[in-house]
Amino acid sequence: MSSDIQHIHVGQGLEVILAFPLARRERLKAVVLLSTADTRSEESGSDYTLVARISPARLRVMLGHGNGHGTRMERLLSGACGLVEISNSALVRRIAEDIARTPYRGPAFSLYVQSKVIELLVEEESEDRRNAFAVRDILLADPVSPPAMVEISRVVGVHPRKLNAQFRAVFGMTVFEWLVDWRLLRARDLVMDGGASIKEIAFSLGYSHVPTFSAAFTRRFGMPPTRFQARRNQD
Repeated sequence: MSSDIQHIHVGQGLEVILAFPLARRERLKAVVLLSTADTRSEESGSDYTLVARISPARLRVMLGHGNGHGTRMERLLSGACGLVEISNSALVRRIAEDIARTPYRGPAFSLYVQSKVIELLVEEESEDRRNAFAVRDILLADPVSPPAMVEISRVVGVHPRKLNAQFRAVFGMTVFEWLVDWRLLRARDLVMDGGASIKEIAFSLGYSHVPTFSAAFTRRFGMPPTRFQARRNQD
């Protein structure tokens, strides 16, 4: 690898290693390694532009809702192999550049990197999966004020009804349901962080009324955000 190595520790069970500059390499390769270790690795992997080390537990959490994870991920999850190598240079270059250049920070950055690791594994799988992850990336670009489904459909090039069905087949919920759930998961992270008031969190995630946000939060996590925050402060 190049001497310019970037280690990205994305929480428990996931580490991504990038090698630059990409322009000096004619053929780019990536590898996703299944690892039980949960420590930062000093090993770069000399033949690869991108190395993702992930624990089985973290991979299952990342996959979340969905049916049929695809050949590559099924091989990892089943223990049939300890690594998956990706030799599509264009794909590897795009994923590496996306991770390096993303403006996201904090939990949004972690979620974005996770999505890119999964994209490496599913890019050559079915059209349904490619389209579903394309929709997910569009939503993450502006989760508070995302484009309408008709606009997303135009960008992806698939009829809205079919696209929603493809998304549901992969993520186990409709596009709207997934976005609502993502916002609430983001809200939980912000509540736990304690750096903003409940009102500020609600408005930052697109909720016009705090009671509406509080009710949705309570349904998702079993308690209102105020109690969730108070319990966090006691710990």
